[in-house]
This record gives sequence, structure tokens and C-alpha cells, in this order.
Amino acid sequence: MNQNLKNYLIDYNKSNDYGISDLDLIETLREGKEVYREHLYGNRWWETWLHVINIKNKYIGYEWAVANRDESIFDLGWEFSWDSVQEYQPKEILKTIYILK
Repeated sequence: MNQNLKNYLIDYNKSNDYGISDLDLIETLREGKEVYREHLYGNRWWETWLHVINIKNKYIGYEWAVANRDESIFDLGWEFSWDSVQEYQPKEILKTIYILK
């Protein structure tokens, strides 16, 4: 994880009287306003998704998993990777969809 980005999250949490432990920072990411989500890959235990959130006009992305079974992702061996936390920027594209006539 980019140290400047981690410092940004810490400053954000401090300014809102939130904790600054790693678990607190993960909670901030998970509860941020999601602006984009993309399925990255899956396996027999979980599906991995990219989530991009907006915190004070900074776009921060991270990977998170959803279990394919009744167990939690943590019980299945998934671990959060700080290396997945990156800064993103928006890019507008034209998308054509097809609707029933």
C-alpha cells in the first residue's frame, strides 16, 4: 500500500474521531461510498471483487472477497491484502446497452 494513501486514510479517520488501527482503516474502506465495482476472478471458495470508493474526492480501490459457501471468507483462508489498496481516477466511457423492443 502506498504510504501516502495510508496517511490519507489515517488523517481522514482522525478528523472524524475514528480509530487508526489497520482494522479501523479497513472498516473505513468497507464503509466508504462505493462508486465502482468489478468482478476480478473467482475460485471454488470465493469471488474476488475490486471496490472503488470516494473519500473526500479521492478514489481509493481495494480487493474484497465474497464466499461461495456458508463459511466466512476468513474461515476459508482469505486474507485482506494492503497491496490491493491503490488510488484510482474516474474515466468516462460511452456504453451501449440493448433493451427489449
